[in-house]
Amino acid sequence: MDGLIVSIGVPQNPNSPTSNAPQRQTSYFTKASETIDVDVRAKVRTASTISLHSCVRDGLGLPLLVDWLVDDDIRLGSLVRVFEDWSIAVGEGETAVWVVYPSRAFLPLKTRKFIDFVRDKVSPGTTLGN
Repeated sequence: MDGLIVSIGVPQNPNSPTSNAPQRQTSYFTKASETIDVDVRAKVRTASTISLHSCVRDGLGLPLLVDWLVDDDIRLGSLVRVFEDWSIAVGEGETAVWVVYPSRAFLPLKTRKFIDFVRDKVSPGTTLGN
């Protein structure tokens, strides 16, 4: 394993500094009854999860990525999980899930089933994680 974790060690708290990059965003970490807001300094911003995954493999920072994308890297030891006992939101309050689809009088059954699945799974106090 090389990159960021080798150079700074595994951070134990979300407030641990990881870079001095200029781009900032506040993220909210929660563990039990404790919530902390962290001024995250991003070296890279992208809307592409695949690009972000590539960047973290190159040691450019600590990402917020979905499990299915990094499971193999973690199993192989090229990436490690940090802050496992913390949950995160990138805005104050709860994180929203939006399902966007064309307006139709007759919604396809598979779309309706997906909407129902998301509604059932993403309710207050429920997560879609492991």
